[in-house]
Amino acid sequence: MAGLLMRRDLAVQLDDHSQPQTFAANALSAEVCMTNINIIERDGLVQRAAEVGDEAMQRLKAAAEDLEIIGDVRGRGLMIGVELVANRETREPLSPDKTGDIVIAMLQRGVIMVPCGRYGNVLRLMPSLTIPRSYMNAGIDIMLDELRNAQ
Repeated sequence: MAGLLMRRDLAVQLDDHSQPQTFAANALSAEVCMTNINIIERDGLVQRAAEVGDEAMQRLKAAAEDLEIIGDVRGRGLMIGVELVANRETREPLSPDKTGDIVIAMLQRGVIMVPCGRYGNVLRLMPSLTIPRSYMNAGIDIMLDELRNAQ
């Protein structure tokens, strides 16, 4: 669910219908949103995301000590970015072709990864808040295997 507020002097400058409104004023979508928020709170999913995310970050940062291809690991909760570099000293981004090869190798092993970032060299982990730890660990295992293969 989202909302937008702006000053009237700016709002009147917008052409009619220039701002699309998906599900605008839809009571059902608002109720679904509120139900999801209640489930997140009820089941402690924010705290769980922090815990599982911290575990994942620790694994990735430990692996980065030995994997020169990892320039940085950053994130919060279950939204984690693994920056891939051609040279750790200069921080030169890994080329899109090499990053793509890693992504394809991961896909062939069952892990869908979408590169992001200014240079397309950041692997973004953003799983469901309910991902089982075993799935998260298996995905990280596959990612680390393919990063080792790419070095």
